[in-house]
Amino acid sequence: SQQEGEGQTETIRGGSQEQELALRPADYEDDRHFFLDFYNRQQFEENMSNPQQPGQAYQLSEINVWMLRESTQSFEGERQAIALADLGVVQNADSTYALPNEAGDPFAGNLLAQYRDPSVGISAADFGVEPAGFVEGYFIPLQEGVDYELNRYLGYLSLRRNLSSRQALAISFKYLDPVTGQTVSVGDVSPGGGDRIYLKLIRPQTVTTTNKLWDLMMKNVYSTGVGNLTPEGLEADIKYNEQNVPTSSLPERNTILLQDLGLDRVDNQGALNPDNEIDFSTGTLNPSTGLIVFPYLEPFGNRIRQLLSTTSLSPDEIDNLAFSELYAERKINARQIAKNNFYLIEGVSKGGVSANYSLGFSLVEGSVNVFANGKELQEGTDYIVDYSIGSITILDEQYLSRGQEIKIEYENNQFARIEQKTFTGLRAEYEISDDIRLGSTFFKLSERPLEDKIRIGDEPVNNAVIGFDANARFDAPWLTRLIDKIPLLQTNESSSFSLSGEFAELRPGVAQTRAVNNAIDDDLLFKDKENGLTFIDD
Repeated sequence: SQQEGEGQTETIRGGSQEQELALRPADYEDDRHFFLDFYNRQQFEENMSNPQQPGQAYQLSEINVWMLRESTQSFEGERQAIALADLGVVQNADSTYALPNEAGDPFAGNLLAQYRDPSVGISAADFGVEPAGFVEGYFIPLQEGVDYELNRYLGYLSLRRNLSSRQALAISFKYLDPVTGQTVSVGDVSPGGGDRIYLKLIRPQTVTTTNKLWDLMMKNVYSTGVGNLTPEGLEADIKYNEQNVPTSSLPERNTILLQDLGLDRVDNQGALNPDNEIDFSTGTLNPSTGLIVFPYLEPFGNRIRQLLSTTSLSPDEIDNLAFSELYAERKINARQIAKNNFYLIEGVSKGGVSANYSLGFSLVEGSVNVFANGKELQEGTDYIVDYSIGSITILDEQYLSRGQEIKIEYENNQFARIEQKTFTGLRAEYEISDDIRLGSTFFKLSERPLEDKIRIGDEPVNNAVIGFDANARFDAPWLTRLIDKIPLLQTNESSSFSLSGEFAELRPGVAQTRAVNNAIDDDLLFKDKENGLTFIDD
């Protein structure tokens, strides 16, 4: 059998998308939300501390967002650029961060000017930085409202589509210094001419937990799965699983987790009176996109630790409950840790009437089928699908009216970035006689990667298992006669004895990427390299 992706079904009634919530801590939106600077990250919790009047790190006046071009195809507006992770970053002696400013970063103006000429070769060593904090290439401009959304108050951006592992994200921006009132530029905001431009790198090509830019990726944003939310359409609670008994509070805490983790701090009138419902007016929920943003950088890590520090629990007991590993490990690894099952965001979310619905990223092309009251609709006539951002638009409004039910069947590529999964199984048996049988089993699981570059922890497999087994049964009349000779013993059945044995061996293989397959097809590899080659910077 072959699996291109994970099959899912979405049901929409009366034009409203409804989704059951069952989110674990490791289900945060990965690789989509990024702080503009370490200073914005540092000030985030303080700026979110007052639910009635959120703070602002600084006032943005202009921003450009750029994505590294990964193909040889040219795009309108692209520029050759150098993106540096430390551009504009000002770190104090006590390891805190000051407002971003190129005047305080590690790069002198004459050094930057030296490499603006596109004909001059350049590397990370020329700037005295690690390769992980340096990207040079052609960057494509992104458009706000189309490719990304920007939170100007808190200083972070949210991509509307996923980046591939080859792409990088960089920015340039201007802001008003809250102390001096002067305009400060980070990167080239209004570049002219054909020279290289300088950008601030916020997402490298290869995301690793050891890269300092790992901290700029937000890990406190969760999706309810629907948009156009209303207070009546959202029911949510956060559960702590204590010895398999779900509860809404942490041990020795009187307030519920929804309040302790900052999602319920005011009532529906905005007064400081929690009402056991997620707030809609404090910046912790974006009703239009259905995104939940915890007001803490590590809601299930440091925040849990802070809450439990006021109880009588021992440090070891607190360590066992604070899921700090979630923010230090890759998401796929964090899912395997037992603490991920300690907490659950559960409930139901129902969006307002809309013609546009999100099906998630990495849709398998051609996998979407739409049915209205049992009748299959036609793509292009009744609906259209944007596979790049995972959305579907219903064109015929009659299917959005009350009483109508739309069923959407689709497939998503799995999180491990596997394009195709193939499972093969064979079983053979041979009967030598009525009493002797031989058997053999063969299983093989192979995964074809979606991308040529595979992140550590997401490696696909290509393994086979070979097994042999034998069973034999023999009559033993001599054993019957022997037992009958024993005093006081008398057998009523004939005797027999059985023998059985099994042997199995796992044979690991290599899951080849498209780059390796193309190299093999073009006869660019020696035979001994076809099953052990890694492309470092293909």
